[in-house]
Amino acid sequence: IPEIVTISYRQTRGDKDYGSCLWARFNFDTQRYTLHIDSDCGNFTYGWVPTPNHETFMQLCSRFEDGYLLDKISTRCRVNGDDTFKSLMDWLQDYDEYGYEIMTKRQIQTIKDACHSNSNDYAVLRAIQEALEDTAFEGSCSEYDIACCVEMDYPGGAKKVVEIFMEYIQPKCQEISGYKPKEG
Repeated sequence: IPEIVTISYRQTRGDKDYGSCLWARFNFDTQRYTLHIDSDCGNFTYGWVPTPNHETFMQLCSRFEDGYLLDKISTRCRVNGDDTFKSLMDWLQDYDEYGYEIMTKRQIQTIKDACHSNSNDYAVLRAIQEALEDTAFEGSCSEYDIACCVEMDYPGGAKKVVEIFMEYIQPKCQEISGYKPKEG
C-alpha cells in the first residue's frame, strides 16, 4: 500500500486572482516518487526515479524550481501570440532593411491578429502566411522561416498550478521534510 501525502489548496473570495484555480489536491506518493495534481485548472502527473538513500520524495519536492516543475508536468503546446508577433516583426526587420516599416498599419494589425488567431502552431503558421500575402513580403518568406518565429508557451492551467505549488504547497513540503532552503 503506497504512502500518500495529500496537501489541498482552496482559493477564497478575497484572493487577488479569485477564480483562476478554485481548488487543487497535490498527492505525493512518497514511495514511488510520483506527484499527481487534481485541480480546477487541470490534472497533472509526473514520476521521478526513487532515491530513498539520497533524499525523501518530500525533500526532493522541497527544492523544485518553478521552471523545472513546469517542464515535468506540462509541455509548451500553446502559441504565445505576443511573443510570436514580436519574433516575426524582428525577423521581418532583419530580412529586409526596411522591414515592416513598408507595411501599412492595417497589414501589421492583420499579422498581429494572425499571431493571436489560434493556440495551434500549424493554424497560426497558416494564418501568418495568409496575412503576409498582401504585403511586400508575399512569396519571399518560407514556411520554415515563419515557423521559426512561432513561439510556444505552457497552458495557463499548468502555469497556475506551478504558481500555487511554489507559493503554498512547497513551504508545506519543506515543513514536512525538515528541508531548509539555502540562503542567497
